[in-house]
This record gives sequence, structure tokens and C-alpha cells, in this order.
Amino acid sequence: MKPRFRDNGITILNLAIQEIGVLDKKTASGMVSLKSTVSSVQFEIYATQGMKQVQSLDGTLGIPLEILVFGRRSSLVQVGSLLSQSSLFLQEPMNRQLSVPYRNPHVFSWDEDDDGDASSSYLLEPSSESQTNFTNKIQVVLNDTSVPRLSFQIEQDARITSILKQLAITSSLY
Repeated sequence: MKPRFRDNGITILNLAIQEIGVLDKKTASGMVSLKSTVSSVQFEIYATQGMKQVQSLDGTLGIPLEILVFGRRSSLVQVGSLLSQSSLFLQEPMNRQLSVPYRNPHVFSWDEDDDGDASSSYLLEPSSESQTNFTNKIQVVLNDTSVPRLSFQIEQDARITSILKQLAITSSLY
């Protein structure tokens, strides 16, 4: 399904280009703001599988939708910021096989591809090799002796009589 931008909102078009519904005002407002600022952005709309119609407080029936946002990599931060300002936050796509690289400005990512770009890591299948590499990196940090260790003495106030506190004092702090 595709969106059709109208003066008073966004309608949803089916594959035959017939209007089959209207997008809620909050989402439509955010999408209109995004489209007017980042004209290259495109949207694909899907009905969420297995979800039933829901009735809003005003009696309107609705169907939960999934909206995929596509755009240039150079617009990533701007897209995330504009959607955040509209109180819209991107989630991970549900059961979609994407034919393009996936990035989500609302998801922290640390995996980098060959170009040095961070990918949204939740869509990447973890491998035992990457897990081992990550574990090794943690061990290197923990075993690094080049960082000066803190060493100091703790004096216990005589008014403290807790056994737990006394045990904590006898252990070394680094």
C-alpha cells in the first residue's frame, strides 16, 4: 500500500490505486512534516499480520499498520529528528525482507560495514564468531593494566555495625 498526501491528511491506497482508508492524524502530521522537509523520502505501508481491527474512543475502526520509511543515508539523522519531534519513533520492521541496507536513527548501533557506517544491529543475525570477538574485546578491557588502578583505604565509622558492611571493607577495591 502507498500513502496519498492530501491537504487534510493522508489516505491509504491499495495496489489498484484506490483509497481504502485514512491515516490517523498524529502519524499523518509527522509524515507530512517529514515529506515536506526531506522530499526524497518514500513510504511503504503494510497491514500488520494477524492484527484485528481496533476501535478508537471516537468509534472509528482502525487496522494497525506498519510503515517503512526509505530515504538517502545522508538524510538519516534529519529523518530521525523530524519523526522524534512529531513523537513518532521507528521500530524494527516485522518480518520484512529488505532489499536495501537497513539503518534506524532511533536504534543505537555499533556494528560497522566496510564503509564505516553503523548498521542497525537488531536485524543482523548474531554469529558465534562475532560473539567470541565481542567477548575477547571485553576481556582485553578488563585485563588492561595500562590504566592506573585506584587504591585507597576505607575507614569504617564505629557506629556502623552491619556484618555486610564489614565484609565489604575487608575486600580490596580496584
